Amino acid sequence: MPIRIIQGKQAQETLRDEAFRSQWERLYEACHWATGLQSPGFVIRWCEAYRDRYSVLLVCEFSSSHDLIGLLPVAIEIASGRATLPGAHQAEYKTWLALPSNGSSFIEQGLHLLAQETGISSLSFRYVAPGTPLDWVRDARELAWIGEVEKHPRAVIRVGEAVEVADYVKKKNSLKSTKSKWNRLKRLGKVQFEHVVDASELAPIFDQLITYYEIRQEAVHGKRAFQDDPAKKPFHLALLQERNLLHVTLLKVGEEIVSASFGVVYRKTYSLAMSMFSPAYAYCSPVTLHFLLLVEQLHKEGFSVLDLTAGTDPFKERFASDYDSVQVLSLYANRKVWVKQKVRRQGESLARRALHAWGVAPNTARLRLQQFLRTPLRASGAGLARICSLLFRSLRRSATRTDSRSTARRCYPAASEGRSGVNQ
Repeated sequence: MPIRIIQGKQAQETLRDEAFRSQWERLYEACHWATGLQSPGFVIRWCEAYRDRYSVLLVCEFSSSHDLIGLLPVAIEIASGRATLPGAHQAEYKTWLALPSNGSSFIEQGLHLLAQETGISSLSFRYVAPGTPLDWVRDARELAWIGEVEKHPRAVIRVGEAVEVADYVKKKNSLKSTKSKWNRLKRLGKVQFEHVVDASELAPIFDQLITYYEIRQEAVHGKRAFQDDPAKKPFHLALLQERNLLHVTLLKVGEEIVSASFGVVYRKTYSLAMSMFSPAYAYCSPVTLHFLLLVEQLHKEGFSVLDLTAGTDPFKERFASDYDSVQVLSLYANRKVWVKQKVRRQGESLARRALHAWGVAPNTARLRLQQFLRTPLRASGAGLARICSLLFRSLRRSATRTDSRSTARRCYPAASEGRSGVNQ
């Protein structure tokens, strides 16, 4: 049967249809490259939580026997009209679902239909789920879209083999600094490591964990993700109601929560989403200790890989036992859109390099610029030059304050906001 797009009210009704969800579940299980972020549990929960901000359309392919054999949900931001994939910045991996036999043909035909029937001008799969077929991007000759593929390193910890895990944990625990951290923590009380498996267990303590998370995010990135996004908390609680999707662990001293880690799980992979810790225990480096216990826990539960996610980060470099790579697939409906995005990316890259040379964090620059733009300008050319000089000096002062937090940044992993799993 031909591929078709389901939109509007019909798309909402389809998402609520139990028969469609059952077919979706079967396709998800049969798709070799699918992650938990393409499961009906994740996508439907996200669409429900963010229905006031996004509409959804479904690119579907059915077999001659009416079985679902291809699916690409696309979310349209109501305010801007921009297209993204379900989960947006909270989904580390993005892809489409299909069978091995139609993995490439489905997406090629689906993109052709999107170009014909919708106003979508670009789509970004950041990052493409490992194993997703991408040969068609290079080989396509009649594709209406322009496609670009970029490769990025990904840090992982192998947790499948008992000997490998034992050697890894032993090596980390033998470090003088790690021994000191364990001793500090154990002097405070009994150390416990718990796996939270139900939303009813998470709900009473979630506000406390959110407070830990927001304090660090504001200090490092200048933003409070949960405060800025009221749907984020109920979305995470809803995810924990789905079977084998959200994995939450707690590190405690006595009955007091010291740190927590959230990850999305699929098959034998745990993909880090976000971590948080109590500022009162920062001197014990609780996230470091948490991860050593998490490695052992995931091995016991039968996982093979702890995915630290893509990108360079001192924490990832310190903890990775291996590296592989993931890719970003960027699609543009025409050359004009491609050129526009190319210029924008180059401008952003140049700005980041300039800020780095000045010792200014990008988020600090953004916040200062927003403050600057809110101030009415009534000045001559010389006056504007003076204002720019004051703005630059303000950024440099912010950079100095940022440097004072460098120790905390080196000790603990920045939750990959804007990039990771259920990150932001």
